[in-house]
Amino acid sequence: MEDSNTIYGEIDVGSKIHLSKEDKDKKIDELTTIAKKIWKRVIEINLKKEYPQEMLLNVMQSEYNEFFLSFPLVLRWMVEMNQFKVSSFKRYLEIFLDAEIKTKEEFLKIQGKYLVILYKELNPTLSEEKILFYEEEINNLLTLEDEAFKEMEKEALEEIKEESKKASDEKKEKLYNMILKRKTAAEKVN
Repeated sequence: MEDSNTIYGEIDVGSKIHLSKEDKDKKIDELTTIAKKIWKRVIEINLKKEYPQEMLLNVMQSEYNEFFLSFPLVLRWMVEMNQFKVSSFKRYLEIFLDAEIKTKEEFLKIQGKYLVILYKELNPTLSEEKILFYEEEINNLLTLEDEAFKEMEKEALEEIKEESKKASDEKKEKLYNMILKRKTAAEKVN
């Protein structure tokens, strides 16, 4: 099933990464280094108040687009919730790099795993029942957000189509009027 969701449309969700243990460890170190750099940048921006908070996610998505496409919730949580733990991210990468993601729903669910791992680390005394409840809530929220995004995208596409039709109709009318004026002017000369 092909989705028109532009963000997920750029992600090849039908692939599985096959890495040796050594390559996997290298990849985890590489991604963790990038994540720490991003986290440091988020903290600096917040301290310097470089950007208004409502713009920060867009700025970071632009600056770290590749990371954002693979780990949208990690970046979002850094920016919007001011939460990041290297140990949680590394544990998450162990799961992420082994995952076989075939659908967008699986991609959303695996993204939610990071939030659950982070939540567990930030709240070590919570029962497994509360952790499972949190995971279910996160998955439901991600699904609802995705559905809302699809609906907004659909509405935007319809609006663009309507605006395009209006512009096309206006161009036709202008062209018709211009031809009519030329004909009228040519008839007056004759």
